Amino acid sequence: ALSSMKCWTIPIKSFLSVNRKELASMVEDYEERAAIMEYDGGLSRHKAEQEAAKIVATSCKKRKG
Repeated sequence: ALSSMKCWTIPIKSFLSVNRKELASMVEDYEERAAIMEYDGGLSRHKAEQEAAKIVATSCKKRKG
């Protein structure tokens, strides 16, 4: 199993280096949305993080396709 993971190392590193700004933007969006839903919306931290992840994933899919 470990040897099959090694084949992904270069593509993953390549993806992260090429898309570093986009990834940073997604993390920032996620953190901001989760904080707003937790503090202003009254959701638990866990629930706010779940909902923020759904929103960011959906917006990412829309941008890609």
